Amino acid sequence: MKKFAKLFACLIIFTLFIFAMTGCFATSQSSSNNNNGENDDNTPTEVKLESITLNADKLEVEIGDTVTLSFTPNPENPELSSDGKNYDSKYVSYYVRINGEEKKLTSNKGTATYTVESFSDMTFFAKYCNHSAHDDTAGDVVSNLVDVKIKVNAVSSAEDLKNLANSNKNFVLTSNIDLSGENWQPIEGFQGKLDGDGYTINGLKISETNKENVGLFGTLLGTVENLNLAYANVSVAGNVNNVGILAGINKGTVSAVSVSGEIDADSATNVGGIVGYNEKGIIADSESIASVEGKENVGGIVGKMLITTNDTLKNCENKGEVEGEKSVGGVCGLLTTTEEKKDITLTISNNTNKGEVEGDENVGGVFGEVLGQSKYSYPQTYYQRFELSLLSNSGKIEADSATNVGGLIGKGTYVVTLSLSKNEGNVSGKLYVGGYVGYSPDTNIKANSEESKSAISVRAYVGAFAGYAGLIEKAKNAGQILVTGPYIEEGVAYSYVGGIAGYCTGIIECENTADIVVTDAGKYVGGIAGYVLATQNDVVNENRNSGKISAKDNVGGIAGMLTTNAAAKDITYSVSENENSGQINGNDNVGGVFGEVLGQSKYSYPQTYYQRFELSLISNTGTIYAENGNNVGGLVGRGEYLATIVSSENEADVFGDMYVGGYVGYSEGTNIKAGGAENRNIISGKAYVGAFAGKAGIIEKASNSGQILPTGSYIEDGVAYSYVGGIAGYCTGAIECTNYSDITVLSAGKYVGGIAGYIKISDTDRIKKNENRGNIDGKDTVGGIAGKVEVVKKEVTKTYSVSENTNKGYVNGTEKVGGIFGEALGYAQRVGMSTYTQTIEITGCANKGELDANGGTYVGGIVGYYEYMDKSDAVMNTNTTDYGNKLGH
Repeated sequence: MKKFAKLFACLIIFTLFIFAMTGCFATSQSSSNNNNGENDDNTPTEVKLESITLNADKLEVEIGDTVTLSFTPNPENPELSSDGKNYDSKYVSYYVRINGEEKKLTSNKGTATYTVESFSDMTFFAKYCNHSAHDDTAGDVVSNLVDVKIKVNAVSSAEDLKNLANSNKNFVLTSNIDLSGENWQPIEGFQGKLDGDGYTINGLKISETNKENVGLFGTLLGTVENLNLAYANVSVAGNVNNVGILAGINKGTVSAVSVSGEIDADSATNVGGIVGYNEKGIIADSESIASVEGKENVGGIVGKMLITTNDTLKNCENKGEVEGEKSVGGVCGLLTTTEEKKDITLTISNNTNKGEVEGDENVGGVFGEVLGQSKYSYPQTYYQRFELSLLSNSGKIEADSATNVGGLIGKGTYVVTLSLSKNEGNVSGKLYVGGYVGYSPDTNIKANSEESKSAISVRAYVGAFAGYAGLIEKAKNAGQILVTGPYIEEGVAYSYVGGIAGYCTGIIECENTADIVVTDAGKYVGGIAGYVLATQNDVVNENRNSGKISAKDNVGGIAGMLTTNAAAKDITYSVSENENSGQINGNDNVGGVFGEVLGQSKYSYPQTYYQRFELSLISNTGTIYAENGNNVGGLVGRGEYLATIVSSENEADVFGDMYVGGYVGYSEGTNIKAGGAENRNIISGKAYVGAFAGKAGIIEKASNSGQILPTGSYIEDGVAYSYVGGIAGYCTGAIECTNYSDITVLSAGKYVGGIAGYIKISDTDRIKKNENRGNIDGKDTVGGIAGKVEVVKKEVTKTYSVSENTNKGYVNGTEKVGGIFGEALGYAQRVGMSTYTQTIEITGCANKGELDANGGTYVGGIVGYYEYMDKSDAVMNTNTTDYGNKLGH
């Protein structure tokens, strides 16, 4: 017990000692601060400030000068300190603000320095952290603002200008300067800034031979702005590069510069009204009214523009005449970039030309040539592409013998898009000529519903927007397309002419209202495009043509040719809502919408791949004249791998020679899903003639009440053929089709029918529920439904069903005449040890029309002549005839 009491007493004593020591420590800490605001170890104590004052040792500077910054503290309690030693300078931060951007400066022992690098005035300020969370600037004390100005050096004479050589200082014109009294030697090495302040340098005169980099400045490394150069005369000869009124080469910045006068440099490369060669510099808000003549890379503003960043040529306008040989542009002759291992799209916008431009190759109202780059570095190819917008031209582009001529761009490589732009100038050239671009195969033109009213004159590859381009959207043409002759290649004449484009990869929501007449022989002419190479879906949609289109081969209201590349993939391209109302004249492959639609196939072991087209909601109301031509259609002249035509309509007369149809002329594999559409027009041709197809696949739900007008017969091996039907001349099936019209073949010819002249089937139920109400008058092989039905030879034994067809019209012929079919032909063939038989089975058919064979043979109410047809009672009893025997043989 005593031991416990003693232990308890010790514990009480120890506790009192701890409390005593704690109190002493607090007292000691409180009393250890001296009147200078320092701890016993002389470290400063943070004290809250009300304000600080920033001091700068210079208020006017030049490039390269150093500004030293310091601060003066203003303590909350002045009696605590008079010298500021108690404020920790490491909690002061210094800042510079230039053109709205702030930058924190590195400080050392309470001061900071800044070396002047640009010609922009600057503002300095400081912040002091007066709280414990020093990484948080919220609540910091901010100093006053100190403005520092760039020193300005006056320029008022020619001698002052010469003093700019090798300088990096800031200069300003204080008066106009006259240089007309001397042959000027270009200023070199200028890295500073020259502000013209709106004043003018008059009468610059340079006359040189075999000299590089010619201009007021030879090579400009600095900045020139707000300067006018008037009545300049620059004349060079011999081996010369880089010629401009302001500068031969610009590696700096040119802004708000205006030039006038002339440049005569017809042997020089890189010639521009303001700058000859822009090497990664900037040209902005500038104007030229000078006449410029050079050889290659010639522009009203700049000859050659090499850029690596966006918007380095913008808001520039040329009003002077520009003339050269290659890569000639109203604003820029050649716009290009470097080969780099990166993918980048460079943008250029807001540039205008109003001057006349002449050249021989790559000639454009704004850019003669735009050249992107590619760089292969295993395993990847890198691209530097261009995207152009807000370009405008109203100057005449005259290059009658030139290739690659455009109202905006002559030639483009890796130009991704051209948007929100406009051409109002007439354009003439030889090959690849367009109101926007001449030749630029990668370029998608987003026309934003702009309408061209300019005259475009060319020999081949021409359109109001492009001679040769990519996808074109929302473009309109009302201007004249004047074709001066075809382009001959390997003995074939080509035109490639369209109201919008000669050649392109797609057309969406485009419209042409102008007549296009190609008087000389040439292929590929269309109201919208001459030739369309589609490589993706839904890129030929919602186009309209109302102009008259007249040419020779492959002529269409929308396009002369629609095709694609052969590729190792199966794909069906959808094309829809295209409309033509203009008259179409041509010879072969002529259509109201498309002259020819050509899909592709590609064999790649072990498979064949197909690229097909499907057309829907296309229409034509323009008359089609091709009286001496083959493959003529109200919608499509000729098709291959054209899978279907759906919900479409032709409301115009069609005149051709061979393979003539209201929908398609010749398109053997095409299934027409007419959806109840009725032909009321004249369809006229010599052979293979039908209200919907001259030659096609399966035709469904089509009717005809128009005039089928056969004009002759097709002679082959001494035999006359007609292939004429109310719906099709030749097809592979007819389902739920009706003919109301009389069909009379005045000249001798085989295969005439109320629905089809000839039907060749490869499967069952391909001929059913058809009806003929017209009188059918032919010669050999004539039927109320079809002149002949035949099966495709296959190594199978199969029965092909034909059912529920009705004839109510008079049928007249001389041989093989039938109320339903003049001839029905199955097959039997022996292959090796096996015999394969394809049998036709006709059921549920009815003939209510009178038959007349004029004493000829093989006349039957159902079939006139047959082979390998099921004629059993069980089958034949399902058929009825009001005239004659059911079978003629």
